[in-house]
Amino acid sequence: MVAVLKGQESVGRSVMPEAFASFDIRNFQDQLEPSKAKDKFICPVCGGNDLSIVPETGKYQCFNGCECKHVREAIKPWAEVVAERAGANYTPSLNRLAAKPKRILPKSAPIPDGELGLVMLTDTATDIPQPKELTSRPPKGLPGSATETIYPYSESQWIVRYQWSDASKEKGYEKTFRQWHRLPDGTPEMRKGDKPWGAYRIDEALACAKSVVGTPALLQHEGEGCVEVGRANGLCGFTFQGSGWDKKTITSEYQRAFDSGVGIIVFLHDPDDTGLKKLQTCSECAAEVGIAFIGISPNSICPDLPYKSSDIKEILGQMEIPEFIRRLEQEIHAAVAERKQAERSQQAESETIEKEVTDLSNSKIDIDPADPEAFYLPVCTAMNLPYSNCVTSGTFDGWAYRKVFPQTEWMVVNSSFYKWSQENLVWQHQDDNKAYKLLADAGESAYKLSYTKTFGWRITKPYETNAHKESAFKYCRSRLEPAEPLPTNTHLLGFKNCVVDLRTGEQMPHRQDFYLTNIIPHDYEANKPCPEVFLKFLNESFGSELVEVIRAFTSMFLDPTAPYGRFPHLIGLSGGGKGTLG
Repeated sequence: MVAVLKGQESVGRSVMPEAFASFDIRNFQDQLEPSKAKDKFICPVCGGNDLSIVPETGKYQCFNGCECKHVREAIKPWAEVVAERAGANYTPSLNRLAAKPKRILPKSAPIPDGELGLVMLTDTATDIPQPKELTSRPPKGLPGSATETIYPYSESQWIVRYQWSDASKEKGYEKTFRQWHRLPDGTPEMRKGDKPWGAYRIDEALACAKSVVGTPALLQHEGEGCVEVGRANGLCGFTFQGSGWDKKTITSEYQRAFDSGVGIIVFLHDPDDTGLKKLQTCSECAAEVGIAFIGISPNSICPDLPYKSSDIKEILGQMEIPEFIRRLEQEIHAAVAERKQAERSQQAESETIEKEVTDLSNSKIDIDPADPEAFYLPVCTAMNLPYSNCVTSGTFDGWAYRKVFPQTEWMVVNSSFYKWSQENLVWQHQDDNKAYKLLADAGESAYKLSYTKTFGWRITKPYETNAHKESAFKYCRSRLEPAEPLPTNTHLLGFKNCVVDLRTGEQMPHRQDFYLTNIIPHDYEANKPCPEVFLKFLNESFGSELVEVIRAFTSMFLDPTAPYGRFPHLIGLSGGGKGTLG
């Protein structure tokens, strides 16, 4: 597949703006990492090893499902095309240069059309595990009054639930679980063992799913006890043992369910933080397998449950099984309808934003090289984002230079930052720590846009790093440092009301290009007479004949242009006033 890029045309290796260009992936093969198979490469989008390129035609395809336009964008970003079209330089961000391709999680599988049917037991369950007195010494720290319930996972693997009374707990009891397995010689050992553990009662559930008329909807519970409560009432279900809620185990069992014809997994999860975390993990695993998945909280079925961690047992304590099934199916249908509506809304929103961006891309516009983010203006507007904080096409260094340190307010002299003070009308030195703080805060507000078919437009915050802060500090300091030495300004003296040219006595308004970094905090008045009290002091201390001499060398102290060929030598008794002048 040869994709067309608007805004440039390739003729050999040259670039012609205002035309169309053919993206030939063969010109970029040196950027791709080959995989083991012939003519296959590591996909820059998903990181998989199934990016196939036909050498003769340049057609390419990622067989992990990545769209060709996303592969093209990863290799030759549209921002680079825009920059070339505008005749500007393109510099990829630090994040893009350093980051390795990350696998994009697939979108949730669509809900199957047609009638859904709960997977029910085909025969009455006669093997429901029951609590009984301890058959052996309990684990360390457990009371001897505890009971045990054994949940079989396989012929050589089982879970034991130990339970004992505890009035301080919400449900009036405490519990703990232990994994057991059987050694090759048949000896039981309280340990997980080396063999993998599957899902609890999954084989039975998959067998019963084949008897469902319509699309099988299989219940997943959080705990073996919940599975058995469902089985006692004719409902199939499965769960995972304590350490088995990992993606590898869940994905493997979901794949088995998908291959067996299960259309959707319905997870009746706990509403606490742990349950919500499991819900998120299971949702991602289901999306990876491609099996439909929804989560339902027990409180949605029965709002008046007695405990925060109530499950199917407490639900069936308040209603009969037919009513539970009716409400469960009602929640399933509501979740399905909500999911489909959300998918339609998200698709419509993505199409709207993509259309606006496409319209902008297709239009003949002049991109301002000083504003590399102009291409993303309609996206920011559609997503109600502050456009001034968008740092997608350009770099954080350049954005910080323009936004944090505008040239009208900042400069650097001898590697030190100075900021123009509108209050004092001089350039005031700024500590490096202040510059670092401004850049750190800017990194928090800056964002980057990215687009994938799976997720649509997304916002990331890649600039909240010390590396970006340090890089921007050095870059901005370099950009603000003048290329040529500053003009000599030793003949200028700043006062509160004006700047005086000491060579001519001219009074001028304050200006930034005088580059003054200090000021005398008083108003200047030309030819103002000496205050009477000070003149009296001079006459009494030094004599009237020396007043003009004192006036002359005092003015030299304030005039940096005065020659230093002479200096006053004050002679007199201690306490006579020498220090006042010196």
